Amino acid sequence: MYSFLRYGVALIVALLSLTANAGLQQQLDALEPGAVFELPPEKLSSLDLRVPGVTVSCHADTVIDGGGEGNAIDILAEEVTFSGCDVRNWGGDLNELDAGIFVAREARGAVVEDNRLQGPAFGIWLDATKDVTVRNNTVRGDASIRSQDRGNGIHLFNTTGALIEGNDISQTRDAIYIETANNNEIRNNVMTDLRYGIHYMYSMHNLLEGNVTRGTRTGYALMQSKYLKVID
Repeated sequence: MYSFLRYGVALIVALLSLTANAGLQQQLDALEPGAVFELPPEKLSSLDLRVPGVTVSCHADTVIDGGGEGNAIDILAEEVTFSGCDVRNWGGDLNELDAGIFVAREARGAVVEDNRLQGPAFGIWLDATKDVTVRNNTVRGDASIRSQDRGNGIHLFNTTGALIEGNDISQTRDAIYIETANNNEIRNNVMTDLRYGIHYMYSMHNLLEGNVTRGTRTGYALMQSKYLKVID
C-alpha cells in the first residue's frame, strides 16, 4: 500500500508539472512580437520559442531540463533573443541532432547569449540559418561519455553571417564545428579539454580571431576549406 501511495503521489506531481509547463508554453505562444518575458524561478521542461522578435530570459533560479530527450530549447522564429538561462540534460542522440538550444533555419537574426549549458549531445546547433549571434555562453559536455560520442559545443551547419563570440566551451567533442558555413566570425572564445578546438569542413570566407584552445588534441583543424583568415 505504501509503495502504491508513493507511486500515486509521484504521478500526480509529474502531471502537475506537465500541466504547468503546458501553461507556460501557451503564455510564450501568446506573446506579441517584440515582447520581453522572464521565465519563472523553477525547474521547467523543454520549450519552443515561436514568436518573432521576443526576448526571453530567466530568473536566477530557473532551470530548463530537457528530460534526457530531444532539444531543451527550440528557437523557431526570427530575431528572437534567448539569454541568461541554465539549460541541462537534453537528449544524447547525435543522429537526431539533439541540442541544448536548437536554432532553426527560420530563426534568422536570433541572439543566444549569457546561457549556461550542460548535456551530452550538441550544446548549440545553428541549422542553415543566417545572421545569428552566439555570445558569452558557457557550454559543458558530459565527461562520462567517450569524446567521439559527445556532441560539439557550438555547431554551425550551412550557416552564414553568424558571430560566435566570447563563449567558454569544455568537455564536448569539438568546441566549435563549422560545416558548409560561409562568411562567419569566430572571436575570443576559450576552448578546453576537447578533441579539436575549432573544426572547419567545406567552409569559406570565415574570420577567426583571438580564440584560445587548451588541452585539445588539435587546436585548429581547418579542413577542405578556403579563404579563412586566422589572427592571433
